[in-house]
Amino acid sequence: MEDLRYHNHNELVNRTLILLHSNKLGRFWGNATGAVKTVKGHFQRYGLKGSSDIIGLSKTGQFIGIEVKTGTGKQSKDQLNFQRMIETNGGLYFLVRKESDLDVIIAAIC
Repeated sequence: MEDLRYHNHNELVNRTLILLHSNKLGRFWGNATGAVKTVKGHFQRYGLKGSSDIIGLSKTGQFIGIEVKTGTGKQSKDQLNFQRMIETNGGLYFLVRKESDLDVIIAAIC
């Protein structure tokens, strides 16, 4: 698999989802988190702070969390806590920075 430098986070998230689905590794979906400003000017949060960009279930039912980072992006404290929670409870968590990292996911899930 070709190693490309991704500058666009969404591009790498989409590429990861396509790979997961095309290899029939389970069911996966994008997991948006953040906040929006309401009409009254308040902020409304959505999603679980720190949760991974992609979540899903392997074909065997194991929870999978995949955090996508581009450039020199580092995991936040909340993201590290989410990773610990997943791994402590028997799930798998992956950090994807480049396309070749996807080979590790395929090998671990198959």
